[in-house]
Amino acid sequence: MTLVNKVYGNYMGYMDFDQVRYFDVRKMDNYPLEDLPRDSKDPICLTSDSRNRADLTELDAGRVEQAQTNKNMIENI
Repeated sequence: MTLVNKVYGNYMGYMDFDQVRYFDVRKMDNYPLEDLPRDSKDPICLTSDSRNRADLTELDAGRVEQAQTNKNMIENI
């Protein structure tokens, strides 16, 4: 077996290849997070977004019993 590179670190902190640091989370630029509205078309909000769950939609509308029914259906698939 031939050794190609020595890699040290972890994806949450830093990554060194042959003792050269290519990634360090402490030196990364942090960009502000922006909320994507559920009805956004550009960029598109995915239908799989957790905010589109049927139980949460019903709960937001104040229909607690229907929300619980929908939640039970999701959890008992």
